[in-house]
Amino acid sequence: MIFRLIYTVIGYLALPLIIIILNLPKKHKPSYGWRFPELLGFFKFSCSKNTRIWIHSVSVGETIAAIPFIKKYHEMHPDVELVVTTTTTTGAQQLKKLNFVTHIYAPLDYPHAVYLFLKKVRPKVLFIMERELWPNWLNACQKRQIPVILLNARLSERSCQKYQKMPSVFYNLLGSNLSMVLCQNSKDESRFHRLNVLNTKVTGSMKYDLELNPELCRQGTALKNEIGTRPVWIAASTHETEDEIFLLVHKRLLDKIPNALLFLVPRHPERFDSVAQKIKKENLTMARRSTKEPITPETQVYLGDTLGELILLYQASDVVFIGGSLADIGGHNPIEAAALSKPLLIGPYYYNFEEVVLNLNEAKGLEIISENENISQRLTELLLSPDQAKAMGKQAFNFIESNHGAIDKTIKYIDESIEI
Repeated sequence: MIFRLIYTVIGYLALPLIIIILNLPKKHKPSYGWRFPELLGFFKFSCSKNTRIWIHSVSVGETIAAIPFIKKYHEMHPDVELVVTTTTTTGAQQLKKLNFVTHIYAPLDYPHAVYLFLKKVRPKVLFIMERELWPNWLNACQKRQIPVILLNARLSERSCQKYQKMPSVFYNLLGSNLSMVLCQNSKDESRFHRLNVLNTKVTGSMKYDLELNPELCRQGTALKNEIGTRPVWIAASTHETEDEIFLLVHKRLLDKIPNALLFLVPRHPERFDSVAQKIKKENLTMARRSTKEPITPETQVYLGDTLGELILLYQASDVVFIGGSLADIGGHNPIEAAALSKPLLIGPYYYNFEEVVLNLNEAKGLEIISENENISQRLTELLLSPDQAKAMGKQAFNFIESNHGAIDKTIKYIDESIEI
């Protein structure tokens, strides 16, 4: 109780600054605009259905993973109103295609905001994607006897060790208020157990049940056809300090494959312009996707400075390197690229997706590159040996196909524990 009180007081003291930060214009990201008050619990809500479910997915990644689940749950429970919240505007954009859900921006973790949200929506249960846990949310749901189920839950070893330094604080603030935790794998489950969260099940990862946007795939194939026979590799979701490495790798690659093309896709849109400057500094010929510059035979780097088009660029590539893995970020999700039958390379920092990386590696669909100087060598081998690259991509695809089914398991466990 005392920890939550201190946390809440600090939060209210910081509220003016938080409001300012959230309303600052962000390049390539839409603002909250007139909907900003939703974050503080001020919105109108009406619903003719008696039963409402609250589903929370933080941002783009969690929302993309949640959409197949939302569709399947709606198919099985058509009389239930699904109220889906996101924290970010980019996450909200992903939900526009679902005309059967009600989207509201998630309340900030202030007691008054959560109170107003729950009073208006009156959900029967809260489903939270992955690990977005807020003390006042959980406390308010517990007081109202609203079950909270963590879906597609994951917990890295690093986070687990951090929480273990204050286990009672974690359990009292968060863990004790969770009705059930549906984990991606047995390692995640054991980490929750170490934190005394015991009501767990293993369902597998919903991300294996992803739905690839067919229009983006079609556009990616069209882009590949426009490029022609040029060997193409992509450095996807890159972070600060990684761009320089990938540009150096590409310059080395050009010595052996002069017509090679790099798709460079920074993870965060606020870095698009600075990455463009880095490309110019390396004297590489660049085209930017955001300005619809054509890829000419002279183009050496294509900057993917748009949002929501990574699948398109994966489809147009011959080899995929997963970013966030050369810097100590923990790597990003390789599943979409694997589902597109692309051969995968990743650096030594992949702890955010450790199990899927190791499983793809064991299936021979992904290779872990431990030294930066080995990247250009392996890229050269794969780009000059299309049959080898395709075989590796096929192994990646087969692994993804064999791991479908997490959504069905998730809904089974939910329906067994919650009567709708």
